[in-house]
Amino acid sequence: MSVSVEHLNADTTFLLTFSPKTGGSHSREHKQSDNFTILVDPWLAGSSSIWMPRFQISHHTSAPVVTSLADLALPDMILISQDKPDHCHEETLRTLPADTPVHIVAVPAAAKKIKSWRHFTHATITVINPYRSRNYDTVLRIPLKTEDALFGASGEITISYVPQSYDMTNLHNAIGITYRPSRSSIPLDQNGRPMSLPLSPPMTPVVSRTNSNPPSPQPMIASNIFQAECRPVSILYTPHGIGIPCITPYMESFLAPMGALPLTILMHSINVEQNPWFLGGLVASGLPGGSELVKRFGADYWLSAHDEAKDNRGWATAMIKSRHYTMEEAQVLCDDEVERYDEAHGREGERRGPRLVNLEVGEELLA
Repeated sequence: MSVSVEHLNADTTFLLTFSPKTGGSHSREHKQSDNFTILVDPWLAGSSSIWMPRFQISHHTSAPVVTSLADLALPDMILISQDKPDHCHEETLRTLPADTPVHIVAVPAAAKKIKSWRHFTHATITVINPYRSRNYDTVLRIPLKTEDALFGASGEITISYVPQSYDMTNLHNAIGITYRPSRSSIPLDQNGRPMSLPLSPPMTPVVSRTNSNPPSPQPMIASNIFQAECRPVSILYTPHGIGIPCITPYMESFLAPMGALPLTILMHSINVEQNPWFLGGLVASGLPGGSELVKRFGADYWLSAHDEAKDNRGWATAMIKSRHYTMEEAQVLCDDEVERYDEAHGREGERRGPRLVNLEVGEELLA
C-alpha cells in the first residue's frame, strides 16, 4: 500500500491518494476505483480575509494547479481542518455545483460555517468531534469494502481531530489520518488490528515399525498463509503546530497500539510565524515545534505545510515576525535534534530523523 500527496497550491492545500498497491498510480482528473482520495483545506481561487481587508487579507503568490474544484475528479472526502478562511475557503468550495454529492468532513466550527452558506443541496457534512482516548466514537471510521467476501478483511480510513487546549486563536490543532486497505489475506479484529493467528501444529511423525529410534518431533512453524505487510499508513496534519501534551494521548492510545508509529508523514510548517501576544501570539511553530513531534514519535517524512510566502496585507499582519529556514538548514537542525534526543534517552543510533520535503505546486510525494 502507499499514499501519494500532491501539493495543489503553494500553501496548505493537498490531495491525498491512498492506494492498496505499492507505488499505486493516480490522476487528479480521473480517480481509480480502488483508491481513496482526500482533498485537504482547498483554497484555489481568490483571496482570504479575516473580518475585513483592512484588518487582514492574503493572496497567493504562486498560481494553484487548478482554480476550480470542478476541474478535479470528485474526491471521496473534502477535509476541512479549521474555520479560518484560508482553510475553509468559501469561494473555492462554491466552485462545486450545489447539487454535487460531495462528502465534507470538518471540525465543528467549520461544519457550522459551511452549513450557514446554504450552498450544497446534496452534500454529506460530517462533524469530527475532539478526540478522547476513552471514547471510541470520537474517531471517524470509514470502512473500505473488500472484494473477497469469503476470506477478505475490510480496510479502514480513520480521521481524528485533536485541538490545542487554551488556544485563544483556535489555530493550533491536528488532524490524524490512518489508512489500512481491504485485504484478502489478513483478518482484522474489531479494533482494526491484525489478528495473531495460531501456530501451525507439527506434523505427526510417521514411525516405521522396523525403526526402534523414532525421529525427533519437528519444531512448530508459524503459518505463512496470511503473512503480509500490515503496518497502516499514518499522517498527522498540523500546519500551525500543536503542543506535545495535547497530541500525546492520540499518539500513545490510538496510533501506537495499531503499530502506526513512527508516522508515515508529518505535515507541519517549517518557518516560524509570531504575532504579538495581544494578536494571538504564536501563529506557526515551525521547525522547533515540528522537531519536538518527530523526536518523540518519529516520522518517515516531514512535509512542509503552510509555508507559502503569501502577499499579506492589513494592520494585523504588520507586526508578524518570521523565522525562515532553507530546507538544507532545517534538515541538519532536525537531524541534530533527533540525535541529541536519542542519546539522552539511551537510544543512540537506533533510528534516523525524517526526510524533510518541500513540494512545489503540482509536485507530489509518494510514500
